[in-house]
Amino acid sequence: MTKNALEIMNDLDDEFVLSAMEEPKAKIRPFKKLRWTVAAACMAVLLAVPAVAQAMGLTLEFDSEVNAWKAETDGRFAEDEYSAEIRGITGQKMFIHESIDEAEKFIGIDFPKNAVLEEAEKRYVYTDFAEGVGEDGEIHCNSHVVGNEGHLMGTHTMAYFIVDKSTVEIIYSTVCEENPNENGGGFGVSFENEAASESYVNPNGREFKMVIEKDDYGNNSIYAFTDCDGILVTVSVNIHGEARAREILYKVLNAYK
Repeated sequence: MTKNALEIMNDLDDEFVLSAMEEPKAKIRPFKKLRWTVAAACMAVLLAVPAVAQAMGLTLEFDSEVNAWKAETDGRFAEDEYSAEIRGITGQKMFIHESIDEAEKFIGIDFPKNAVLEEAEKRYVYTDFAEGVGEDGEIHCNSHVVGNEGHLMGTHTMAYFIVDKSTVEIIYSTVCEENPNENGGGFGVSFENEAASESYVNPNGREFKMVIEKDDYGNNSIYAFTDCDGILVTVSVNIHGEARAREILYKVLNAYK
């Protein structure tokens, strides 16, 4: 059975999450095959796997042992670049926001701008737990922040939008210089079957690395990764029909400069 990103984050061993406080499990649906790591999470054991694609600070690699693609950025942010509000966080905390702009101010790091997303309708999803949200609450955007022994390790901000009547998921991941792991901002896509990767360059010259998963029913999950000024950007679409999935994904990717 596959798990979504927040379930996996909460299931990490204490050995891998640097003294992180135990939090209730959170369940955000609909992209159940997305994974990420922060702090000293389990992807730290994959450093020996050779990179198969690299673009603008981004490394995308496939680990055959766990049948998963892993994306990483070499970008690092100084602790004092983050907002004072999150610098002292210890353990794992998740916060909710009404917009990407609100999350950006909360984190303190400038996120990439995207004209399509700025005009898109917000998509709200259910979660069983978040800071300020009770059971079965709905959220549009959330930030997952991890600290250890008084130092910030990294952040992941996730938001959902409706683009041409389909859900698009966006994740912006940052890694603090205090994070001791080379892949501290790693993000992964786990497949039950091996898929191929490909490159896409938008009209502004920005390169994305993409992985496509197809099932037996014509559904396509397409994941695109890039590095925007040290931020790991992940964009994903999951709908029926590859041509339509690509059309929607490219529309969003083309709006990144």
